[in-house]
Amino acid sequence: MKREQYTGLLKAYLEKESRENMEYVLADCNAYFDVAEEQGFTDEEIIESLGSPKAVYEVYYREGKMASGSYLTQAKLALNRGRQLLEKTGAQGRAEWPAVREKIGQGWEKMRQILCNIGVYAGYIMAALVMVATLAILYLSSIQFQPIAELTPLPVLSPITMGLFAGVGIAFSVTFAEIGRHCDILYNKYRGL
Repeated sequence: MKREQYTGLLKAYLEKESRENMEYVLADCNAYFDVAEEQGFTDEEIIESLGSPKAVYEVYYREGKMASGSYLTQAKLALNRGRQLLEKTGAQGRAEWPAVREKIGQGWEKMRQILCNIGVYAGYIMAALVMVATLAILYLSSIQFQPIAELTPLPVLSPITMGLFAGVGIAFSVTFAEIGRHCDILYNKYRGL
């Protein structure tokens, strides 16, 4: 099928639309053909990328693009330009892939080291913060702490409650310290130490 046949079929689908919409869609289609021909595509390739005239009409109608912008043309041109560039650079890309893969591997290795290093510091800092918070809360709950003079003091917690709270705080602190320690082991492993 050639360009003239394609636009003729598209015009047949557009007959029930207003003259303005028909001219708009045909102008958009012709502009698409012009640009694609400048890029070296044949009529058959252009028609294959557009789809059937009925499909083009349905896209314009469904998307409400009649006389409101060349949405289809821009999308199709972008896709075809991308396809054409991929075809031209495919051989070059395959030749350069081993070097790119090596750089990707080096980047992943560096990122692993950075994340492990962050994990070390974050684990140890969180362990210290949880331990300090646990001790502060235990101390404040063991005395009759009165944050505001006009209010009654906070009640003293029972030794069992305080022991459970201390156990939970210590368990969380040890957990964070272990996370930091394991991240340190991984960090040294990735550095080769």
